[in-house]
Amino acid sequence: MRTQRWSRRMRLRLRAGGRAVAELRNVVLLALTIILALGAHFYLYTYPSLVDVLIEESEQDAIRAARVLKMVALEDDFAHVRPSKETAIKVEAVRQALGVLKIKTFDAGGQVTYSTDAQELGQVNRAPHFREIVARGHTHKHLVGSEAPSLDGERYDRHLVEVYVPIMGVRGFEGAFEIYYDITDRRADLDLRLRRMNLNLGLMLAVLLAIFAVSVAYSYTSALRRERAHSRRLYQEIEYRLGIEEELRESHGHFRHLAHHDPLTGLPNRTLFFDRFEHALANAARYRTGLALLFIDLDHFKPINDTHGHEAGDRILTTAATILQSITRESDTAARIAGDEFAVLVEHAEESAIAVLANRLAEEFAASRDLGFGEVSISASIGISLYPRDGADMATLMHRADLAMYRAKASRRGSWQYYEDDLAGDAAAG
Repeated sequence: MRTQRWSRRMRLRLRAGGRAVAELRNVVLLALTIILALGAHFYLYTYPSLVDVLIEESEQDAIRAARVLKMVALEDDFAHVRPSKETAIKVEAVRQALGVLKIKTFDAGGQVTYSTDAQELGQVNRAPHFREIVARGHTHKHLVGSEAPSLDGERYDRHLVEVYVPIMGVRGFEGAFEIYYDITDRRADLDLRLRRMNLNLGLMLAVLLAIFAVSVAYSYTSALRRERAHSRRLYQEIEYRLGIEEELRESHGHFRHLAHHDPLTGLPNRTLFFDRFEHALANAARYRTGLALLFIDLDHFKPINDTHGHEAGDRILTTAATILQSITRESDTAARIAGDEFAVLVEHAEESAIAVLANRLAEEFAASRDLGFGEVSISASIGISLYPRDGADMATLMHRADLAMYRAKASRRGSWQYYEDDLAGDAAAG
């Protein structure tokens, strides 16, 4: 698998030269997209945040202006009565000195006690923000423009920041200042600076993009020359590695087969059989299906093997394997456990079907056949245990199938028996 992945990478590299121009175009488009995304991000996020900074600065200036107005220009009871003419002159002087566009003062009930615009005197502020925010001791700011009226419903052709500053005394909320700051010039200066910065940023990105495009083009051209020069060597290396991997795969498969199968009969060996047994038990428990184990022992195998030699014994074993393979289903597992002992594992087993299978095996083993050293009848004794009736684990089922096999052999060789509970008692007594 590692060599296949390597070979695929090599083939992709060999075909990469033909796609160099298209990939370079994609890189350029990607860079342009990044530039546009950065610009959009700036205007969507950075610019509004800078405007917010101007508004926050105006709010702090309004708070300082309110302190100056309270200390320098207004009487102690200014929040309850209209200021005198002299006080109004002082307030106007302070407004001009602080660069404030407009000032209003409200009493605790929201009535205007002073305003730069005398026509607003006596008006009452019933807006929700005054009662719910300012009257609770919190400042409140609002950006005002030609498209956004003030909180009092007024419209201006310039960019203003309207700030409410509460006046708190020993009795709590006593009134509020409403201060207007003109930020039109500051915002225009910010816009100019940002346009210049955007222009410089665009030029810088364009230069970087040009340098990047030239570098990419040179890199792809160099890679294309190198790939063409070494393509033949790479193809030869690929074929060589694929050949080695194919040989290793075949060797691995052969050794894996030897590790899990009996070399004489070709049947699964004890290790593979037990592995399939555990898997079959898990499936049977999950899906609540039946499972049958047939334990098979060849009768009179040892005398034949001693009399006619090991070659004759090997022929008997291979013939037994052929019988098992020809009668059992593909979904069943027939294995050589040890010596002349075999086992068959039947999944989704029903007792009636198992009886038919056991009869066929007993009859086929008992049939007379010529194995090269005379006519011989290979009989076999078969013991059967059933899941879940006779046990819930592999060791129990193997043991009880073995007991049933010995009961069959003792009763009549060449027969088969189910496990019965009395066999366990006989085994314990013996």
